[in-house]
Amino acid sequence: MAGQHFSRYVEVASRLGSDHWSELEALATSAMELKGPDLASEVFRAADRPGYHQKVLRERCASLTGLILANGDDDRPRLRVVRE
Repeated sequence: MAGQHFSRYVEVASRLGSDHWSELEALATSAMELKGPDLASEVFRAADRPGYHQKVLRERCASLTGLILANGDDDRPRLRVVRE
């Protein structure tokens, strides 16, 4: 059960995206306190997508976890929301 609870952190981060950097920072801080830098890094990775606040999000990630996110950081496809 606990593992499922923590996987929700990454799911929520993915839905929020980089535009909600302050909420993501709080989520990652909570993840860091509960499970350590691995989960906090996954939270930042899940939300890392192009946008106005991507740079801020990446700076917060580096500050909190020591992980530097960069373009091509992993092989996951980047999705963006298209509003009608």
